[in-house]
Amino acid sequence: MLSPKQAAADLRDIQTAVDKFTADLVERRPERGPAQDERRAIDIVLEHLVRHGHFLWGHAIKLPASVGGGIRLVDRTNNAQETLFHNFKHGERRRSGRKVLSQDMEQLPAAAALALNLQREDYVALLCSKIEKLPAAFAELDAGNRRRSVLVVKAAARVADATECDVVSASLPTEDRNIIRTDGMDRRIQAAARSRAPRP
Repeated sequence: MLSPKQAAADLRDIQTAVDKFTADLVERRPERGPAQDERRAIDIVLEHLVRHGHFLWGHAIKLPASVGGGIRLVDRTNNAQETLFHNFKHGERRRSGRKVLSQDMEQLPAAAALALNLQREDYVALLCSKIEKLPAAFAELDAGNRRRSVLVVKAAARVADATECDVVSASLPTEDRNIIRTDGMDRRIQAAARSRAPRP
């Protein structure tokens, strides 16, 4: 990966190359004569360079010393963010099996996107030094009370009686939770638990 200074130097090299290419086109453009098609083609390219030339690359911004100085590079587009969001939705769609993800995305915590960083070795190193320690790091998140995981705590805030909220039903879709968390379903489950299994 390039440092900010190296990336800024590459950016300047690209701008210089495009400027040279533009100057070459102007020099090659025939002013008159039978080369009408070539002249028209060059005019189209030059017109696009004039109109869109400033947006063909990112921007190197020098920060003032009051905020630490240095150089920050701004991408030309937000393609990186759009690609991340696309991949995130693709994974969520595979997990849930649903086509419409509006409700799923609204209920996901903002920190869920950070889970994608676990694919990076440097992020894992900061989190728990090495990948072998990752399960232990996750286990410590709710070590005080295994029954009340982060997911269960959030779900418990949405029900009247928090004692009815457990790990099993908290992971279900909203439509299924409305069926599972009913007195009628509880009675059926308790009756089934007390009944004897039929003999073969």
